[in-house]
Amino acid sequence: MDKWLKNNNVVKVLSLVLAVMLWMVVNINPAPTSSIGGQQISTKIDQVQLQAIYDENKYFVTMPTTVQVEIKGSDYFTLTSLFSSKNNYKVYVDLSSLRKGTFSVPVQYKGFPAGAEVVVEPKTVQVTIEEAKKVEKTVQVELIGKVKDGFVMGEPIVKPGTVMVSVPESRLQDLASVQAIVNVEGATDTVDKTFELKAVDKKGQPIRAKINPEKVDVVIPVTLPYKSVPLVLNYTGRPPDGIVISSIVMNPPTITVYGPKNLLLDLSAYMGPTLDLSRFSANDTMKMKIPLYDQFSKTDPDTVEIIVQVSTAVSNNAMDIPIKIINLPKGRTATLVEPGTTIHVQLQGTAENLAKLTKDDIEATIDVGKLGLGEQNVVINVKAPYTIKVMNSQESLKAVVMIK
Repeated sequence: MDKWLKNNNVVKVLSLVLAVMLWMVVNINPAPTSSIGGQQISTKIDQVQLQAIYDENKYFVTMPTTVQVEIKGSDYFTLTSLFSSKNNYKVYVDLSSLRKGTFSVPVQYKGFPAGAEVVVEPKTVQVTIEEAKKVEKTVQVELIGKVKDGFVMGEPIVKPGTVMVSVPESRLQDLASVQAIVNVEGATDTVDKTFELKAVDKKGQPIRAKINPEKVDVVIPVTLPYKSVPLVLNYTGRPPDGIVISSIVMNPPTITVYGPKNLLLDLSAYMGPTLDLSRFSANDTMKMKIPLYDQFSKTDPDTVEIIVQVSTAVSNNAMDIPIKIINLPKGRTATLVEPGTTIHVQLQGTAENLAKLTKDDIEATIDVGKLGLGEQNVVINVKAPYTIKVMNSQESLKAVVMIK
């Protein structure tokens, strides 16, 4: 032995073995075994949820929400099994035999491992039981933020509009409203979502309550500014010989136009698609796209149904219509040289439509906006209702005007 201890290599090996053994003693804590008189193990669990057994439809309960639980035992594996199945145990108070009032009741438990000693702190808790009072309330929408500049927001639509609210008896007089909080900040499109409800007092502070249903559907229209105006058709051409238009019906007759406020302000009617009357020799129904003009973003609807009724032309008429000069540049004068101040207009249509016709329904104009000085040959533009056909020849619609 003395020889070994005098050997440096042997001493080094022994020192290493002793160091390893000391490290194991300090760092390794073997689990105690299950045996009579064995080592006791204790663990504490804070913030254990304290549950209550009572009729939730009839009462509200005020009490501590958590307790501390200490578990003692000699079986390490029995204790650790408590944490491997979290929902096996329950700590509660049984209020099923109590009515409204304030009581001191014992805290009970179940579901802990067999053989474990369970200590709950506190052992009793104070509980206040109140009757639940129910009242029907209209859902109010509380808006947060603003829609994007240039957009407008319509009235909120809430489904269902009323809900049943249950509150503690002591808070019934404090209940002011039931709210759905809706954030519309920067919205550019309709808000259509489901929102949770909350009951609040007159100061807007939340009140403990049970709301049925707990959520509602809220729709808030968010659109560009809009205006509803009559839809007007453009017409071109004229029906085939012997045919006249007896009626044109648009469905719908009015549309909603969306766009900047400044454009909508002066908008009294919206010009729709152009209808070529020369294509109609019989009754017809069609759908046409409504065009977009200027900065208008859309129309609702974006198509129009057009129902055209035709008739055989059975009557003729004639009228002398005053000729109007339009778009005369400032500082100039215009004088009609030929055919004079009126034009004799030949008209064709059904007897019924011709009977209703007046001179105010016919317009004869000469556009001089782009004409130079001196005598100018021009065309007289005669415009009549779509139910009336102008039968004048091209030659009879010519005129001479003097521009000075």
